[in-house]
Amino acid sequence: MIEKKRLISLDAFRGLTIAFMLLVNNAGDWDHVYRQLEHAGWNGCTAADMVFPFFVFIMGVAMPLGIIPQLERGISIGQLGRNILRRTAILFGLGVILSTVAFWSYMDHFRLMGVLQRLALTYLFLAIIILLNNRSLEAALFWVILILYAGALFLYASTHGDSSFALPMFYNLSDLIDTKILGSMNYTYDKILLLGHDPEGLFSTIPSISSGLAGVFCGRMLLEYKSAMHTFLKLILSGLGMITLGFLSQYVIPFNKNLWTPSYVIYSTGWALFSLGIFFYLIDVKKYFKPFYPLIAYGSNAISIYFAASIVAPLTVGIRWIDAAGESVRLKTFMYKSTYAQLISPYFGDYIPSTLWGITYVILFFFLADWMFRKKLFVKI
Repeated sequence: MIEKKRLISLDAFRGLTIAFMLLVNNAGDWDHVYRQLEHAGWNGCTAADMVFPFFVFIMGVAMPLGIIPQLERGISIGQLGRNILRRTAILFGLGVILSTVAFWSYMDHFRLMGVLQRLALTYLFLAIIILLNNRSLEAALFWVILILYAGALFLYASTHGDSSFALPMFYNLSDLIDTKILGSMNYTYDKILLLGHDPEGLFSTIPSISSGLAGVFCGRMLLEYKSAMHTFLKLILSGLGMITLGFLSQYVIPFNKNLWTPSYVIYSTGWALFSLGIFFYLIDVKKYFKPFYPLIAYGSNAISIYFAASIVAPLTVGIRWIDAAGESVRLKTFMYKSTYAQLISPYFGDYIPSTLWGITYVILFFFLADWMFRKKLFVKI
């Protein structure tokens, strides 16, 4: 059984997710990004598309590890509820701060939703479900949410000329609902069509609850495990089963991160289970801590590192000046072209320096993660 100590493999898995997120979010040149380091244009799934559902899954795993022991110690639902609402508000508020910085930096309109906002809303619903303390309900809701969401998408598509179920941007149920609610505060908003789309929109947050519920179910299993090898095999085999089911389900409803389609949820959940199983075996069973230290440090302050990196990156884009030729120059463009592009592109092409810019972010923010870990500064939200 997992005791009060942290599940180190979960920290490492979270650290890998955050480090990869920084790499994916910080290309030096967005016109030159390796296929697996950029999100699928619409339907489809790349390695980059796994980052966000992994983080939602990891959040789900951690929640019963934190909430269930508190319930068992007799902490009241009221007190837990206040803590949950507080964390939800802080996460959402931090997300709004990032949206504000992005608006100042490069966006031509304010966007309400974002990564942290979706995490906040998903966290709130997961916490309410966990407080009901009904495992059968949690398992049932995972599938009920996905089936109802898929049914709603299918029904709208079939009655609005999308017989091939391509789910085109703007012309799908999720974007329609987000346009009605968020209007121009979507990530993308066509001022002529008056239609919006947001990859972290409100309606597509509903199936993200299923991604988190898969993590909750996994967290409950880790709370109760007696045999390490049995748990390892359960994670691996469950992951392989979900990967297979998800891969097959894409032929019914396509993978689509932007809409968080059910096939995408199942497929990404499978890879999350499989990945956690590998980390669990290597770290918590075989005790290989040292090789994974950088990831453990990253994962111990994941939200803090993500927030800091997400402030710095748009600041380098937003800071700009007029050069001698009268052209507007952004700080990031100046730094990238005068270093990586100028020194590396002539010899290795444009893709390698673009990737190295993102790797530099990962390395620089590791120093912050390492310093916080060594100083035992763990920011609790």
